Amino acid sequence: MQKYLVNAYLDSYDTITIEMNKDFFAGQTKSFQLVKDDKLVELTIRDFQSLNDKDVYHLDLNVSIDFTSQYSIMTYNAYLTPLIYRFVVKTQQFQDQFYYQENDLGVVVKDGKTTFKLWAPTASNVWLVINDKMYKMNRGNKGVYSICFDIDLTNMPYNYLVNVNGMTNLTIDPYGKCQKPN
Repeated sequence: MQKYLVNAYLDSYDTITIEMNKDFFAGQTKSFQLVKDDKLVELTIRDFQSLNDKDVYHLDLNVSIDFTSQYSIMTYNAYLTPLIYRFVVKTQQFQDQFYYQENDLGVVVKDGKTTFKLWAPTASNVWLVINDKMYKMNRGNKGVYSICFDIDLTNMPYNYLVNVNGMTNLTIDPYGKCQKPN
């Protein structure tokens, strides 16, 4: 994970935690804004704690987060940092919203068709990578991304390119039953 002078974490559906390095404006700021696309939402500072190397702010979040979107936090000093989904994914509310109970994740080949499914509720985009070609996957219910091909792709090596928390990473299929070496 990349280090920032200011780190922003979504820790619950109503709380953002900011950790500001004291090397950055002595860890002080007057305000924070939630940024999505070109829209800004002013955030209220609930409390503040000064630690040895950083200052920690807890902010009230009074808008709903769309987990398919990328957000940033802007400080009073006009510094932007990505909003990272942290402890929110361990809340009961998150589990209720995104729990997926079907047994069809990974690759399923049936009747000559191949379907790829990946549960990635905090991802803003997912692509399937086969032979250096990228295919954008469709986000469905419960944060499951999927794509279907009208051919049997058994034994075809593949990976996923996942965009989450402002970063894009190439990864193997966590539901794959067998993969070739990376």
